[in-house]
Amino acid sequence: ITSFRFFMTKEEEVQKKLPLKAYITLIGCVLVEIVSGALFLFGDISVYITSFFYNLDKELNPNMVYYQMVGIATSTFLSNVTGVYLSKAIGLKNVLWLGVIGSFLASLGSSFIKNFWLFTIVYSFILGYVLVLLWIQGMACVWQWFKKSKGLITGFVLFFFASAVLPLSWLAGYLTNPDNLPATIKVGDGKTAMYLFDKRVSDNLPNTLRYLSVIYLVVGVIGVLCIQLPKEPKKADEKE
Repeated sequence: ITSFRFFMTKEEEVQKKLPLKAYITLIGCVLVEIVSGALFLFGDISVYITSFFYNLDKELNPNMVYYQMVGIATSTFLSNVTGVYLSKAIGLKNVLWLGVIGSFLASLGSSFIKNFWLFTIVYSFILGYVLVLLWIQGMACVWQWFKKSKGLITGFVLFFFASAVLPLSWLAGYLTNPDNLPATIKVGDGKTAMYLFDKRVSDNLPNTLRYLSVIYLVVGVIGVLCIQLPKEPKKADEKE
């Protein structure tokens, strides 16, 4: 990935002993990556999203929900391409703030949308874009401290990025379907049949998205506040 390569190929001086703020930054990066890991949540709640919009409009083709995967894939690509340029223009910390605030607003805003296509734009494209910003730029911040062990630190942090979906998925399922009701609405026939939830379950989706948006905000803000970038060494004045 271009953005990874950009940050990892800088020739920087290795510090022999890291200060406490380096490890605090590592904790902050882990928290930021946990928020970014919500990118994988769509696969687990897609049935609730489909049920919600199908119950609003019975003429909606449930398979249209997979267009949201296209939105997530597109936003991931664009975020990877533009993230480096954004960090150069406004700084890494400001990009992280953009990602945290953006993920909160996109998730919260999508909870009030009842149009499928508008929801796809906000939830899949915009939320996907800002979450990937957190992923890439969060790693870039911690690399600046752990210059000698980037591989180890990358694996450690990405473990939390990949596994964050487990508690988030459980929480989303519990909030949306607390009584563990079965999907009773059959749509389609044969191998293409799909079972969706009725309104007793699907109507809980907006509140679920609102709770998740608060989690993104709280965890993300704490994470960004913990992240501190090392001071760049002052360049010696050129001799006249």
